[in-house]
Amino acid sequence: MVIAKVLDGFVDDSFMNEGIIPHSCPKCLQIFKRVVNPEFTISPKRIGDIRHTRDRYCIVSENFKVFCIQNKYPDLVFIPIQSAGYYYFESQKIYPIDTDHPSIELSDPCLACCSYKKSTNYLSDIFKNSG
Repeated sequence: MVIAKVLDGFVDDSFMNEGIIPHSCPKCLQIFKRVVNPEFTISPKRIGDIRHTRDRYCIVSENFKVFCIQNKYPDLVFIPIQSAGYYYFESQKIYPIDTDHPSIELSDPCLACCSYKKSTNYLSDIFKNSG
């Protein structure tokens, strides 16, 4: 059973990679492989355990990392960034979405890479039907 897959945190006003994002579609900017910029630092203005860059990289604190290790959550990667006590965070497990499910709506297809910009109505319908 999957309890949660999406981590919510505030959006930091920064980009992991400025300009052209490596390993991404040039048309829709869908990222196929995340590359951590070794020079990246977070904004000291805001503190928190979970934040996201404008180019959708998840950055977590040492507290979050310790919490995950203590609870023995498997298949997680923490890559240190230049800001002490913060990490780029990634899960090694990918949970597929049933794109044929009637509650899934995929929109804004990219003709260059065949991905979709947006999916909606997935979680709300599944939780309603889970009883």
